[in-house]
Amino acid sequence: MFSIEIFILIVVLAVFILVVVDRVIKKSKEKEAPQKTAPQKTDQQFGGFWVRLASITLDGILISLFSFFLLELLVKLIHSNISTENYLKFILLSFFPFLIFATYFYFAWFDCDGRVTAGKKIFGLEVVDYSFKPITLSRSLLRTLAYTFDIPGLWFILVSKKKQTLHDRFAKTYVIRAKAPRKWEKLAIFGLIALLIAQVMFFDPTKYLRNYVQTFHIPTGAMKPTILVGDFILVDKYWPKSNSPQRGDIIVFKYPEDKRLDYIFRCIAVGGQTVEIRNGDVFVDDKPEGKKTKLGRKYDPAEGRHVNRIRITTPDGKEYTIRHYVDRYRQTENFGQVTVPDGHYFVMGDNRDNSADSRSWGFLPEENVVGKAGIVYWSWDRIDKKVRWSRIGQSLP
Repeated sequence: MFSIEIFILIVVLAVFILVVVDRVIKKSKEKEAPQKTAPQKTDQQFGGFWVRLASITLDGILISLFSFFLLELLVKLIHSNISTENYLKFILLSFFPFLIFATYFYFAWFDCDGRVTAGKKIFGLEVVDYSFKPITLSRSLLRTLAYTFDIPGLWFILVSKKKQTLHDRFAKTYVIRAKAPRKWEKLAIFGLIALLIAQVMFFDPTKYLRNYVQTFHIPTGAMKPTILVGDFILVDKYWPKSNSPQRGDIIVFKYPEDKRLDYIFRCIAVGGQTVEIRNGDVFVDDKPEGKKTKLGRKYDPAEGRHVNRIRITTPDGKEYTIRHYVDRYRQTENFGQVTVPDGHYFVMGDNRDNSADSRSWGFLPEENVVGKAGIVYWSWDRIDKKVRWSRIGQSLP
């Protein structure tokens, strides 16, 4: 598994190598080829707003199709061979950065030295410098980087005499008509713009991605101390296709009484097992939930209570931490015994005295399971108004 530092180093080295190779090739071509006279500039040479928007839309469609195909292929190859934590880290730290890297170099590489992207090829466009010569790779890299921060800059074409965006001006480039417009061009532009508008208005581009991974924000403290209020977590949504929840797994699911709501709890028992709570202690199949290790007392300012933290080690070796209020009345904390039906699960929050879980609304049907929680990618303490840096990247046991 690549770290983000290694990835950044690879990107920097790749940029350096490409720039050096580009300059070597350019110098060799200049020695071999005679100098060409720069064409005279006319208003008709510059690519206008609509044709450039259509060109970018077409490139975006091709990149999206490539991304979806690659993601599907990679997930099928690696998902069953690595843990949920490593799968999510792969998506977050390797796949997403690679897509950004690939998209950046797609435009940078094909917009220089007379090459063009697929969208520009279809509409006969080319990127040139102020002398109307093809731009170098180093300038194209700079132009593409500027474009990253200049998405709304496309609108400046409408008021620019030379049809330049802000990133064109920054890199000192034009987008010209290398070929005369074809007869079908207006129809193609209309179709692509209509597709773009329909996508913005009716299609969620992240919907396909959410078949594999999804982010969730935690608004309540039912899973304290494992998951805190203000945590943002990544959930493996491909996991339920080939796995079933086991004891100790943290799962996200559709709330049985209102499927518009997503809940997150820990699986305590699966179908066929019995669950009983005696004086606040959980028993599965008449055996303790796991070996208990006291971790000490702590004050929770959000709930205004002192809590005892207890580490649970299950028979199969899983470890997680639960908590109970110090001033709880154990004699009233009894439940069951109940048997979990086949195809269902019994789930509970780690914040045992402040969790509305299977003790209150019943068993969780298997078809309601959305995915398995994996890592915290961001965390915000809304009481102290600060980032919890120590939680970022933390796996969820």
